[in-house]
Amino acid sequence: MVCVIIGQVIFYFNTTANSKREIERYKALQLAGRVEKILSNSRGIQKVKLATGETQALGLTAAGQQYLQVGDSVVKAAGSDSVTLYRRFSAYTEVSVFGPSAADDTGLIRRYQIKRP
Repeated sequence: MVCVIIGQVIFYFNTTANSKREIERYKALQLAGRVEKILSNSRGIQKVKLATGETQALGLTAAGQQYLQVGDSVVKAAGSDSVTLYRRFSAYTEVSVFGPSAADDTGLIRRYQIKRP
């Protein structure tokens, strides 16, 4: 019985440490590219294939996952947990910033338009 309890404690701390390492690795990641294909959606993680051929897991809020489309450009600065999506229209480019620091529970921090010349 003691071995089972010790095993559970070791398992808990090991998985918690791995989760923290993954979060820190993602936060340190610098990313920029155009979405070529959306491979999968899962709670909080969206796997995409970029035009560079790289497959990347994006930590997007639910609103960000619903908004993301093939052809959008994705930018994530190193040290940040927010993701910026750029979507081109004929007259403007729409910029949407998603992340956990949003004022409401949607995860949308900011959205604005840049007019094209």
